[in-house]
Amino acid sequence: MKTLLVANALKKKRGNDMSDVILGESIALHLDGDGCWPDLKEKGWLRGKITSVAAMPQGTNEGNPSVTIRGELEDGRVVLLETTMRLFNTCTSAFRGRFGDLP
Repeated sequence: MKTLLVANALKKKRGNDMSDVILGESIALHLDGDGCWPDLKEKGWLRGKITSVAAMPQGTNEGNPSVTIRGELEDGRVVLLETTMRLFNTCTSAFRGRFGDLP
């Protein structure tokens, strides 16, 4: 199993109903994800699906773009996951390097 640690430390603030949001400082990127989260056997997890991805053109305090992924859980709750565009693009580039351009 190959795991990369992709890092990017930024904070952002929003003036809407969200309080200060701290963007992820790093993402563990698994290029072969089979069995990559053995802790879930003990912790459990909630099922859901990604329903939307949005680019936020000035999503960081510095005015750099970010990416928000919306997920809807089976019980109807919604979760928003956010990272910088730079970190997201680094992940997608690594996947493209591993799997190539898919049709």
